[in-house]
Amino acid sequence: MNVALKIKFLFFLLFVCISCSTYTILPEVVLHINNIKNKPLSEVEIGGYNPYDSTYASYNKSDSMGIIKIKGIKSKQAFIPFAEKPNFKNLEFNFVLKKEGYKDYSLKLYPNSADFLTDTIYMEKLIKE
Repeated sequence: MNVALKIKFLFFLLFVCISCSTYTILPEVVLHINNIKNKPLSEVEIGGYNPYDSTYASYNKSDSMGIIKIKGIKSKQAFIPFAEKPNFKNLEFNFVLKKEGYKDYSLKLYPNSADFLTDTIYMEKLIKE
């Protein structure tokens, strides 16, 4: 191989490696948790729920302003430019919001329908008899 061809090949490899990127499956979402009277709820626990084996794993709690951030989820696989990306639209992310004295709130997020980045959720108190 001549030197010019080797240099072109190295530039091509460099371009491909620089252009590789990871794919965001679910963007970061910020939730404002309030009670029915529109007052922020602190210490609301959010966790992932797996409906197939009924397991729950706690992730985070809301702060004093009632704000919870769900971190964005990225693919760990790097994608080559112009290559076909995997189809993540059938994935479903199940979350449950829990606070003592309040009804649990179920939240489902889908990768392609997660157009909102912030939302307000209102939690109802349990009725004591």
